[in-house]
Amino acid sequence: MWKEETGDIDIAISEAVQKGLDHFGPTFKNVVFHELMNAYHLDSKSISKKPDLFNEFLDRVFSLGAARVKQAIVQEIAIKFDLPTKQDENLIGLIHRVRDGSRQ
Repeated sequence: MWKEETGDIDIAISEAVQKGLDHFGPTFKNVVFHELMNAYHLDSKSISKKPDLFNEFLDRVFSLGAARVKQAIVQEIAIKFDLPTKQDENLIGLIHRVRDGSRQ
């Protein structure tokens, strides 16, 4: 579990995103970050500042499969930050909730 006083929120979200992508294998994660950098000039530590861009990237690249990828990432972010998730929780909303400090 992440503690606010022990780390940078951008790095913590990046770690959770990486762990979510690990569900699909290390090569998958590497390809995602490579393509994200090439297509959007966005690195993993910037995802928390531009979640809408990351969400758009996932939709564009994975189409119907994006929902599964996002679900894995949402799950890992919720675990990392010890947050309950709502049934219809989306990636952008959860990242904003974490950045805003809302623990509801």
